[in-house]
Amino acid sequence: MADLCFLVQHYELAYSCYHTAKKDFLSDQAMLYAAGALEMAAVSAFLQAGAPRPYPAHYMDTAIQTYRDVCKSMVLAERCALLSAEILKSQVKYSEAATLLIKMTSEDSDLRSALLLEQAAHCFINMRNPMVRKFAFHMILAGHRFSKAGQVSLSTPTHLMSWSNPTLVPRFVPVNGVDFLSETKFHL
Repeated sequence: MADLCFLVQHYELAYSCYHTAKKDFLSDQAMLYAAGALEMAAVSAFLQAGAPRPYPAHYMDTAIQTYRDVCKSMVLAERCALLSAEILKSQVKYSEAATLLIKMTSEDSDLRSALLLEQAAHCFINMRNPMVRKFAFHMILAGHRFSKAGQVSLSTPTHLMSWSNPTLVPRFVPVNGVDFLSETKFHL
């Protein structure tokens, strides 16, 4: 019923059906289905015209945690996190979106972590008061993870984007190898 209401864009009824289904799934210990119902309830609440209720970000956080920890499905957790981040960005909540994306990075997959770090960096630069250094730092981290994943063609533009503007370069990072060698008093 909830899926049908969602498909015909009756989001208010879909939200209440997903919310009811969530309670039933939790009582039956069907955690995968409960997480799915939480995720869809949050999306339904977001898509309601006029937004009678605020976006329940805690539903998505619970769904992500359930997918990751209980169901052991990183693919579903990542899908949910990316969807939640896009919803948060559409509401100009870039800080929360960046935090969510950074929490999803792991040592399991360098490519996945690079994509998440790159998206988090874009959140930092799009804030009302752009966090330029955090943008540069996370772009460099993303470029490093791209290169570890063997995606040199993706790592080079990422590094160039963060280093092309001198205001993005943090003071503690040497601009080039000559400065680094002279500061460390390393001579060949």
